[in-house]
Amino acid sequence: MSPNPALDHAVLEAFREEIGQRYSLDNLRSHEPLADIDDEYLIELRDFLLDNLYPEAERRGELDEAFDHLHALLRSPRQLKPLMRTALASMWRLGRHLPGAISAGLRATEALRETRKLERQLIDAAAECGFAPEDFARREALAKTVARIPEDIIRRLVAEVIDLFTALSDVKTLTAMCQIMERALGVMETKPDTYDDQQRLGVALALQVVRGGLDLFERLTGDQFKRILETFERVELRWYDAMRREAAT
Repeated sequence: MSPNPALDHAVLEAFREEIGQRYSLDNLRSHEPLADIDDEYLIELRDFLLDNLYPEAERRGELDEAFDHLHALLRSPRQLKPLMRTALASMWRLGRHLPGAISAGLRATEALRETRKLERQLIDAAAECGFAPEDFARREALAKTVARIPEDIIRRLVAEVIDLFTALSDVKTLTAMCQIMERALGVMETKPDTYDDQQRLGVALALQVVRGGLDLFERLTGDQFKRILETFERVELRWYDAMRREAAT
């Protein structure tokens, strides 16, 4: 547990507010490659980021725990095997999608974990700078904090989030993953002695996020998706450069 939860909260809220601003409609509209994507979709994309990658404190705890449980489940042959055997008994047509669905789930959970590593580094950097929670009412404090994070770490984070989006963009695999998770959750609910409440809640919340990603990305063409990823990378790296310049003034 952090020695200064108030500082943690201040840093993460300031960081989250910056995300909302750099994915504002006006900012995204400044990127010409997105000209054929409508306003409503871009707002949904921003909300998906804020609700699922960088949520408010209460939902953050729920989602972190949910994906920890899903990650553990996907890596546990002992727990995964009976779920798959039972849940897929009547789903033979999904058989060829199963390896891809599990791989997509692991990629998504790993990418989510990487975003949390950056947040931890931001909190540590804020403490090293001697900032107090109230300092983050000013953008200057966050700029100086972000500037302490090496560029290679920022680039790795951007690559991880792109990997997350890529995992969520394969509509066929993601549809199979949703169906598998739905059936697996049904099996878990009939076996309370094998799967506890936290594990069931974890899979249920993870399923909610996967469904959201499916709904978001199945409406894009391959070319549109590629341009969104390119825009995401530019937005993130330009923001990082701007924060470093601001910190240096």
